[in-house]
Amino acid sequence: MLEFNKEQLLEKLKSMKRFNIDFLFDCLEIKQEGLASRLKIYKSVVQKMNPSNVFFSERIIELDNGLNVACYDYLSSALDDDVYNLCFIADLPYGELFGCFNCSFDAQIKWEALVRQMIKTIEVLPLSDGSKPQGFAHTEES
Repeated sequence: MLEFNKEQLLEKLKSMKRFNIDFLFDCLEIKQEGLASRLKIYKSVVQKMNPSNVFFSERIIELDNGLNVACYDYLSSALDDDVYNLCFIADLPYGELFGCFNCSFDAQIKWEALVRQMIKTIEVLPLSDGSKPQGFAHTEES
């Protein structure tokens, strides 16, 4: 089961008020099955939280560096606007990187291609001492 600490989550949220966009990045130690399976779980959670969300696409891509990344995007509603969300899950040697981008639905045309290009640049850089990166949230299997 995936668990999120609200305070830690807020620390990982990066907002760019000037452009009215948000990014969220989190690294998780995952002990669950493959990427396609986790993609379905994430989408299912999002759908259960708000059944009126509208999903557009999902796919798993292999990056030039061999990393596999699952992406999905959807429309959600906020109090004053519709929100475009583009989420991704990157398989890393030590867990997964979960990321989410969102903006107003009207701004989606300006940002989607840029965010998809950013996702294609994900790479794993080795740490000099060989240790795991800091900041991993631990998960438990249910």
